[in-house]
Amino acid sequence: MTAIASFVVVILPAQESLLGSQKIPPVDLQTTVWLIVASLVLALVLNGLSTILFRVLEGYYLPGFIRRRRTLRHFKKLELYKLEARRLRKRYNALLKSSDATSSQSQSVALASDAYGVGISYGLAWEKVARYPVTPLQLGPTKFANAMRSLETYGYQRYQLDSQALWSELLSVAPESLRHDEANTNAVVNFFVSLVYLSLTLAVLCAATVIREDEGIAIWATGGMALGVCIVSYHLSIVSIQAWSSAVCALVNVGRVPLAAQLGLKIPPTLREEREMWLLVGQLVTYPYNEQRARRLDRYSLEVKRTQKWPRRKSEG
Repeated sequence: MTAIASFVVVILPAQESLLGSQKIPPVDLQTTVWLIVASLVLALVLNGLSTILFRVLEGYYLPGFIRRRRTLRHFKKLELYKLEARRLRKRYNALLKSSDATSSQSQSVALASDAYGVGISYGLAWEKVARYPVTPLQLGPTKFANAMRSLETYGYQRYQLDSQALWSELLSVAPESLRHDEANTNAVVNFFVSLVYLSLTLAVLCAATVIREDEGIAIWATGGMALGVCIVSYHLSIVSIQAWSSAVCALVNVGRVPLAAQLGLKIPPTLREEREMWLLVGQLVTYPYNEQRARRLDRYSLEVKRTQKWPRRKSEG
C-alpha cells in the first residue's frame, strides 16, 4: 500500500481533482502520516484476505465456461511441454552415446559439448512441466493455479499424505532449517502477489485520473509502468512458487517420519503400505470418525509398553 500512498502524496496533488478542475492542495506532514498509517492498516487487512487474493489469481471465481476452456488450454500446453522434454531427453542420450562411441577425440569433445547444451535445454523444458500438477484432474485455469496445485498435491501424489490437512503437524516436527526455508520462500511469493495487486490498483487510479485530465503524460507513464510491474510481478510470483515448492517438498519428505512417530505410528517397510497409512491418517483428520478405518490404521500403531499396572476393580458384593 506504500505505492498508493506515494501516488496520493506525490502525484495526485499536482493533478486536477477527479471531481472538478480545482487543484488539490499539497499534502501536509500530518496528512502524510495518516496516509502511511492507513496504508499499513490496509496492508494488514489484505494480509487477512490473502486466501481470497490467492484464489483470484488461481481463477476460482472465473465463470465456469471460461474456467473449463482455460483448463483445457493448459492441458494442451502441458502435453506440448512433455513432448518437448522427451525429445530433448532422447537427443541428449543419443549425443552421449555417439560421444562415447566415436574414436576421434575432437569429435567426442564436440558431441559432449552439444550434449551439455541439450541437457540445459532439457532442464529448462522440465521446469515448465514441473510447474504443473502430475495428475491432469488437478489442472487449473491459470499458470498461478497450476504452480500452486503442483506444490499442494506433492505429498498426496508421492505418499498419499494430505499435506494441506496435516500442514500444522508437519511444521511442528520439521527441522528448524526447513521451517526457516519454507517461511522465507513463502514470504517471497506473498511479496510478489501483493505487488500484483498494489501495482494494479495504482494503474487503475492513474487511469481514473487521466479520464478527468486534458494533459496527463506523467500519469500515463506512471500507469503504464504500474501495469508493467503488475505483469512482471505475476510471472515472478509463479517462478518463486517453484522455490517455495522445493521447500515444501523437502518438508514433506523429511517431516513425514517424525510426524508418524508423534502420531503414534510406525513407518511400514514398503512404500505401498506407507501410502495406505497416510491415506488413513488423512481421512481420520478430515472426515468424521469411522470405526472400520480406525481398525485398519491400528495395524501401523507403535507398540506401547505399559510402565504401570493399573489395579483391577473389585467386583461389588
